[in-house]
Amino acid sequence: SLLDSTIVVWCKELGDGRLHDCKSVPWVLAGGKSFSLGRYVDFGGAPHQKLLVSICQAMGLDNQTFGDASKGTGPLDGLIV
Repeated sequence: SLLDSTIVVWCKELGDGRLHDCKSVPWVLAGGKSFSLGRYVDFGGAPHQKLLVSICQAMGLDNQTFGDASKGTGPLDGLIV
């Protein structure tokens, strides 16, 4: 169905808007059949580039980097089913 091939990504720009830092930035993924739904996962400060690679791979791409490769390569382990 359409929802099986759709991933909605929501994120906040800053983890703490008062301090203007990018630590602990929340991300919400909805939809898609590639992700196990209904869970909270903490990746311990992994760079968001790894999350974006995971999303690309869930949509059928085979890239290992997204954006600045010096910040992180490859997908997040355990995110994709």
